[in-house]
Amino acid sequence: MKMNFWNALHRPFSLNGVTSTALERNINFVRILFGIGLLHRYVDILGFSIISDNPDSVIFKALLGIGLSFLITIGFATPLALITLLFTIQKFVSYLGPQVSCILIWGLLLLGAGRYYSVDSLLFKNRYLKKLLGWVYFLSVNQGSRGQRHQALAQVRFAMILLFWGVCISAMSFHFLDPLWLQGKILQLLFTTPYLTDYYEFFSSFSTSMPGLYNAVCTIVLYIQGVWELLLLPLMYLRPAQTFVFVWGLGFFIQSFFMMNLGYLPFIEICMWIFVFNYAPVLRLNKGILYYDDRCSLCKNTVSTVKFFDFYDVLEAIGLSAAPEEVRLQMSEEPQIILEIKGKLYIGYEAYRAMCTNLFPFLLLYPIALIGTIGNLGQNVYEFVARRRYQMFGTCEPFHYRSKIDDSLRNSNDAALQPTRLKRFLVMPTFLSLAIFLTSSFAVVNPGNPFHTLFGSWASHLQVNTYYRFSTSTFGQNSVDVFNKSDLQLGSTHLVLYETDEFGDIKRVAPFIDINGGRLDYLRNDLLYYTLSLRWQRAPIESKFNDGNPESPSDSTIALIHKVANLDACITGLKERQFYRARIFQKNMIQQGAFLGWTPAEPVSEVILPPINKSDFQDRFYCKYAFNLPPGHFISDLRKTRTLEKLEEMEALSHHQ
Repeated sequence: MKMNFWNALHRPFSLNGVTSTALERNINFVRILFGIGLLHRYVDILGFSIISDNPDSVIFKALLGIGLSFLITIGFATPLALITLLFTIQKFVSYLGPQVSCILIWGLLLLGAGRYYSVDSLLFKNRYLKKLLGWVYFLSVNQGSRGQRHQALAQVRFAMILLFWGVCISAMSFHFLDPLWLQGKILQLLFTTPYLTDYYEFFSSFSTSMPGLYNAVCTIVLYIQGVWELLLLPLMYLRPAQTFVFVWGLGFFIQSFFMMNLGYLPFIEICMWIFVFNYAPVLRLNKGILYYDDRCSLCKNTVSTVKFFDFYDVLEAIGLSAAPEEVRLQMSEEPQIILEIKGKLYIGYEAYRAMCTNLFPFLLLYPIALIGTIGNLGQNVYEFVARRRYQMFGTCEPFHYRSKIDDSLRNSNDAALQPTRLKRFLVMPTFLSLAIFLTSSFAVVNPGNPFHTLFGSWASHLQVNTYYRFSTSTFGQNSVDVFNKSDLQLGSTHLVLYETDEFGDIKRVAPFIDINGGRLDYLRNDLLYYTLSLRWQRAPIESKFNDGNPESPSDSTIALIHKVANLDACITGLKERQFYRARIFQKNMIQQGAFLGWTPAEPVSEVILPPINKSDFQDRFYCKYAFNLPPGHFISDLRKTRTLEKLEEMEALSHHQ
């Protein structure tokens, strides 16, 4: 009964036809991609350590993150690096991105990422290290027979969707309390808020020129997104809806990556989605059988090259000696390569063309295959080489292509590669039980839940319990109160920092915020954005200005300006003396027809900083190593230029007055 329960939970997540090679390629591709992304994040944070009140701590944590990310990328002691990252990633510049990272890390751990295509795969060949590495990969459950590996993949896919659904439920519980979400008006405001998207000018123009269409598109997309978030896991139990879950999620993450300012979150979500869904059965890829002359050296090298690029392992390579009788007869009469797809045979050059039109990994080569059709060039060249292949390239022993991964799993009897009963009956059931309990219980105690008060003191005590909060955090479950009306009001106040000469004439705009409130290059950095800028943007007006008076910036506002000015001075090369000023702008949220928008930004105050002198700069050591890692925000340079022009116009106007 117990096993039937687990099987019923993960059965819809089973993927028949995923080979071990395709599985290992995908999870290790995600491992490398995820590692490179984290490496970029931590190096970027390292360059901004000077803005912290404790730069030594930032440098230590950034270097730790760089080290762990590098180990994950190259695949050295991968499980140890992943476990360390799991318990540290949310302790340093925490937001939804690291939260989702925890879910992905669990998937990488459980499916043994790093076992192949890594430094660890080389170390496994050493008989003295193999047993030790077997213990290092103890949490890996995708070993043993093919059925056991398929079951492990299904269980991990279920767990990751479950945990991500918990994140979505937490977000939706807050959305249900938000008037803009309930009215379907949140996206209309979001896409015209410069602080949240670099494309605010396009969407503002769209909303002005075609308000009805803009409102309709935003409303429809919002409600579909709401259904997707609310029913993410249940929809996976309806086979026709699984395609919707995959396609809508991928589209949402890609759109977020390019059009919304969410830091590294969309990148991490895309990595997670690739990990869960990037398999031939999900993508409905065609499969084929490639018959080849297994005594031909050229054929051997050709097949090995083709299989190297066959990422999804959809092409089965069968040598002539093992081919069906009718195929052997045809190849003996005319020695040509043969490709079978959906029962149809493609012979000679047409086999290569069919690969480029029917098999996903080779679609990128279609233009080259198309060139070969001009004047029958491809077929003529193919026949010329095929008839002379033995003379030109020689022969070889009968060659039967096998994946190295499949071979290692098929031939190894090593205990390090076999799932123990402890793994099979303890690791996954324990993990799944914890995932289900923590996800469901957190949905109850989450303060955004409308029924939170019904659970009384039990929910309140559990919510603040240190061990419970640590457990939920480790499984990626935290309160997600984002993109609600109160959150979107952060676009109402912004400051523009610029460098001047000693007489106050503007020299350049620092790449912090443009004159409309849009983010420039510096604000792609997680440390600056989440620890300083976002906190200031979300602060109440009384915190930004003394007694709420916009003409009197508070100490916290001036402190923020000081830190960004110091950062800019260091990145641009600290000179003997530099001068900075900042203008603070405000705008109001107003009703624009059927939805909310913003009034034009108006200057309310100016802050003139004391000169930054190189001789008495206190953090010169940290300043020396400050840097800004590309890429930055969309058309940041153009928006800086426009900001500079508008500031100069304002200066000229003030002089005339």
